[in-house]
Amino acid sequence: MPLGSGGLVDPLRAIDKGAKVALLRIEAQAAPYGLMAKPAIKTMAGLRGKTISIGGAKDITRMFLERMLAPHGVKPGEYDLVFAGATAARFAALHSGAVDAALLTSPFNFRAEAAGFTHLGLTVDYVKDFPFTGYVVNTEWGRKNKAKLLDFLAAVARSIDWFHREANRSEAIDILVGVSKIERRDVELTYDFFRKIDIYDRKGTINDSAIGNLAKALKELGDLDGSAEVARFMDPELSRLAAQVK
Repeated sequence: MPLGSGGLVDPLRAIDKGAKVALLRIEAQAAPYGLMAKPAIKTMAGLRGKTISIGGAKDITRMFLERMLAPHGVKPGEYDLVFAGATAARFAALHSGAVDAALLTSPFNFRAEAAGFTHLGLTVDYVKDFPFTGYVVNTEWGRKNKAKLLDFLAAVARSIDWFHREANRSEAIDILVGVSKIERRDVELTYDFFRKIDIYDRKGTINDSAIGNLAKALKELGDLDGSAEVARFMDPELSRLAAQVK
């Protein structure tokens, strides 16, 4: 596959190991996680000494959690972590009582809140300088197919424009319900939440500073062998194409 999308930590790790790919554009500029806790826990500080479920020991959710808890005086080591890569699994652990809190993305954060769990806060209120997901491209293929890449980037931009138009809300929700097979209420809440936090940027232009923050965090976790220099993850011919989209 010449193109791919997903969480940005994965391509950064792959490039660090020698994969011949480069960042192409940002997809989601904000992480749509909510920190949900048992009903008896009312504050972030109340998580001290508790068990929290996140994605993994070196997962981006660990970075998010630490940034959310730090302003409330809760430090790493003052709580226990349980790892489950899928949000659905973390929700199940919380719902069953196996953990005291979990970092959940939509729609599971809404399901937890409806079930009476405490919504302690959103990632977007604490983490504003980490891009969440993006597109990467095989560099050899990309250099030979710049026109196709520009067409692709223009189509992505148009789809985001369409997503943000209020007149398209009902149709967008219909499409998401049909594809995801998720209850309409959950899709409606997720759609409105994504628009509220402005999750998708139309151009998705790569911000060197934000990518640098992400690479630096991975380096601090011991997850990068090489340097955290942003240029390592970019291609001079491809990584600025998104800025050319009209």
